[in-house]
Amino acid sequence: MIKSLSTSLALAGISGSLVFMSQISPASAITLIGNLPQTNDLVRSQIARVGSEVSVKALGFTLPTGSDYTLTNVILRLEDYNPGEQPIVQIRNDVGGLNPGNTVLASFINPASQGSGIFDYTFTPTSAFTFLANTKYWLYVSNNFGDFDFRGSFPAQTMTGIATLAGNRYSTNSGVSFVNSNVLNSFQINVTEAVTPVPEPTTIAGIMVGYGFMRWKKTSGKSKKAKASA
Repeated sequence: MIKSLSTSLALAGISGSLVFMSQISPASAITLIGNLPQTNDLVRSQIARVGSEVSVKALGFTLPTGSDYTLTNVILRLEDYNPGEQPIVQIRNDVGGLNPGNTVLASFINPASQGSGIFDYTFTPTSAFTFLANTKYWLYVSNNFGDFDFRGSFPAQTMTGIATLAGNRYSTNSGVSFVNSNVLNSFQINVTEAVTPVPEPTTIAGIMVGYGFMRWKKTSGKSKKAKASA
């Protein structure tokens, strides 16, 4: 009887482990949208603050129907991002028009400056954010202090990735109004596919152990009845 119980519990534990392991899939980086690496740095969008007014570059993109994606980081190709300057990089909502909305959905930690010159800078989000399928968003680049350039290739590099480009706008008055931009900047938004949480291994094991115990109890009851009627 004890041996039967031990066997049932062992099998339950193994089954629980197999169930848990079968649901684990390592997340790998995916390009949501981008055009890196660049071919050259012949054009630019100046991101400068003059008095109370600041330049803004906004790039809209739309996700297809299907999966949601978790934001990993954003890479921007910048020139003359010097120590002390304070880029503002955000993901903003869309309000159904030509321009980005006012709602900030994700903010980023600024990387350290590499001084004068042109470099790819990786901005990491301050908190977790998930892009929803079939939804439009805006990459919003501005400046709290300083003056730097958001570079682009010419001819423009075609966008690749899951999402599609859905807006290319520029403002010189802090985003009060925008105009169409002819500069397709060099950037990339990286994500991982959002996965549905699975139970902890201890939870699964507990369920399977309970199931094993009930099976043993049922089998044990049948055995006792058989002996009583013998």
